[in-house]
Amino acid sequence: MINENGEFTAYLKAIEKMLAYAKLQHDDNDYFPVLGVGRGHQAIHLAETKNANILVDAELKYATTVLEWNDEVQSRIFNLTAEDVLYQYKTEEVAYFTRTKCIEESAFAAAYGDDQRYTIITKDHVGDLTCISTTDARDYPIYTVAYHPEKILFDFANEGIPRTEAARQFAEDIGFFFMRECRNSYNYYHAYRFATFEYIHNYKHVFHADGEKPVD
Repeated sequence: MINENGEFTAYLKAIEKMLAYAKLQHDDNDYFPVLGVGRGHQAIHLAETKNANILVDAELKYATTVLEWNDEVQSRIFNLTAEDVLYQYKTEEVAYFTRTKCIEESAFAAAYGDDQRYTIITKDHVGDLTCISTTDARDYPIYTVAYHPEKILFDFANEGIPRTEAARQFAEDIGFFFMRECRNSYNYYHAYRFATFEYIHNYKHVFHADGEKPVD
């Protein structure tokens, strides 16, 4: 996401444009939710702060952990979660990570300064580092999670992914929440056949791992 010279890559610049578009739509009364998962969590905060120093080395690959929750705030993501279930999320290993870097807490606070556009919902720890792992935007329907809830439900190739009842429900809560958010938006396909155009198995090109140009 960041070049060796410190400049943002084309990928990150595209994220900046996407966020600007989503905010513009929302300000124009067109609800436009955004969910950043894994690297998307990092990309959104890099695009918002334009500060590469928020990212630090904090490898947590193919690992689960117990999240530290901020009990002083109410997360919109988990606003319908029953208290007993939420307690399980707070005490069990429900978050699955595959990362090499994280957004460090003090750097996050310094980058945003007094303009705290995002509420910190959860943190996680790697050694002495405290990392930001779940955030809600204060003024927009923008949400970020540093872990990979989708892998709990759909990835059966890798070991170490939690399969407990709490972990599955945690992943479902995030997925169902964002589906509800999307149903509040006018930005959707008006027919299923248009949605299928975006499916990966409908792409027109085949890409080779050896770096050759795509062929039809």
